[in-house]
Order: sequence, then structure tokens, then C-alpha cells
Amino acid sequence: MKNGAQHYQGQIFEPTAGNGMMTIAFRPEQCTVNEIDDTRYKNLLTQGFRKATQINAIYNTPNEKFDGVITNPPFGAVDQRDYLKIDNKYILKDLDHILSYYALNNLKPNGRCAIIIGGHTHYDSEGRVQAGKNRVFLSYLYRYFKVDDVININGDLYSRQGTSFDIRLILISSKKEVTEGFAPLKEQTRSEVINTFEELYERVTSNFSQETTTSTLKIKYKYRLRLQLQSKSLSSVLHEKN
Repeated sequence: MKNGAQHYQGQIFEPTAGNGMMTIAFRPEQCTVNEIDDTRYKNLLTQGFRKATQINAIYNTPNEKFDGVITNPPFGAVDQRDYLKIDNKYILKDLDHILSYYALNNLKPNGRCAIIIGGHTHYDSEGRVQAGKNRVFLSYLYRYFKVDDVININGDLYSRQGTSFDIRLILISSKKEVTEGFAPLKEQTRSEVINTFEELYERVTSNFSQETTTSTLKIKYKYRLRLQLQSKSLSSVLHEKN
């Protein structure tokens, strides 16, 4: 966990920090965190983070770019006035999609990002992402970013975060130099549902480079043990991405 990420020197941004759990894998002094709730914000101020801010992430983001962004935005619909239109092509209508967009605005061109959003990806009879909000959001992501993986996760694994709602973990390795592409067909993805933390670990690490994977395997046993002893936060499997 934290020891495994000590080598990483980049600056991390968490725009919807809550209690700061998503940054547990990194040193506090390399993390900028944001939380709108008064009590949680005050708690963040005591944890030694590089910077803690209290801004509404749907309207404002720091005037800064980061090497990594980790975000687990709240789920839900928004008022029509807050719908987000991107290049007259995509309209985002859900809070977690909109907040993910703003979080990605703070990513450096070669920065990495991990996003936890609500629901699973479903497909139509032709293998396309089912029409609606998820097709719009994923089409936007695949057009502008190098998306390594979209992982459907059983909501039971998320229950310690206060809900058992099904979720997805999206791993992004960088921005695209040329905006092109679209959400892949089902046959081009790994659409199975992850049901255990062991499966999640294997799925996430399958996206690492060979060099990173070799290093990761050296701490695999220690990582799994600490994962069981601590909160079992999904964010704890993300730090080796760098």
C-alpha cells in the first residue's frame, strides 16, 4: 500500500476527497485534495496534505495540472442548467460524469487517472454500448483519452464505502494527442463483472507494463495482507499504476 508507492514522485489530485481514503497509497505531501463538506474538509486539514481546498467541483477546479487524478465522484442526476456540452458533440447529464470531466481537466497530457463511477456498462444486440448516458460518456472518454480499461465491479465490494451500488473502475493512461475513436464493441472489451478483491487486483495489474508488473509482484503478498487489514478501499489497488 503506502510503502509500495514511495517511489512515485508525481503530484496527485483528488477532487472529491471525502475523508482522504483515496490517497492512502501516496505520501500526503504529494496530494492535493478537495472536499465541499465542512466537517470532512476540516479533517483533511489535519492530515498533512500538500493542499486541501473547499470548492464546488462542479463549478471550479484548481488552476493546476497534476501527474495523477483519483476520483470517486458522487452519483446522481443534476439540474438541466448544469448539463455539460462538450464540443457540441457530447452532453453529460449525470453528476459523476460531469465531475469526472472537470477532474480530467486537471490532468497533465501524460498523466494517469482512475475514476470510480456508478453502474455497469451494458451493450445492445449489436455489441455497442447501450444507448443513453453511458454511451455518451464512454464515447467522450475514448475519443479524448487513452482508456486502458473499464472494469465492472460487483457493488458488494463497495459496501464499506456506504453503499452496495454496482460501480465501474476506469483506468486512463494519458490524453490523446489526436482526438479520435469511440467506445469499443463488447467483443473488444472485458465486460465480465469482478466479484472479489483478488479478481480486482489481477485485473488492474494486467494493465501494467511488464517492468511495473515485475516490481508489483514483489510486494503482492504484503499488499493483499494490508488490503484485508485496512478499509478494503478500491483506491488501494491503484497506486502501482504509476
